[in-house]
Amino acid sequence: MEFLVNAIKILIMSILSIFYYPINSAFLFLQKHYRDWQVNDRVSFYLATPLYFLLFLVTSILSIPLERMGEAYHPPLGGFR
Repeated sequence: MEFLVNAIKILIMSILSIFYYPINSAFLFLQKHYRDWQVNDRVSFYLATPLYFLLFLVTSILSIPLERMGEAYHPPLGGFR
């Protein structure tokens, strides 16, 4: 039974990771340009703002359960206390 529970946890973490990685990469790519547009090109900045905050929101929502499940699944390391 423990094997089945661990398999389901790994499957859920894998599915979250498949969605999280490309969305986070797109967010970081847009963030680099978004910060530059804030200073140099205000029209592009205002046009990209909804997409920027949408990617931020989705990335945040996916990262919270993924990080918590990853930390809970990993065995504790006693030497770092």
